[in-house]
Amino acid sequence: RKTKAACRTAVIYLCDSHEHLSEMRQTGMLPIKKLEKDAGLPRKICERHRKYIIAATEILSGDFPGLAEYLKYIKEETL
Repeated sequence: RKTKAACRTAVIYLCDSHEHLSEMRQTGMLPIKKLEKDAGLPRKICERHRKYIIAATEILSGDFPGLAEYLKYIKEETL
């Protein structure tokens, strides 16, 4: 549960921060230091689940309604 919550927080943070989202898309790398500092997430979790965080962020911030259905728990828990 702790890992799932941390990944969810990272995805929400990246989707809400257009600056970090555009940086991630330009460099192709997850801004782990900024997630650690600004969102207060553990570095180890961000590094281990880097691919999941990137994929979920791209799906939820892009135009992928079919795939976004699989990740609807991320948005529902924020309401």
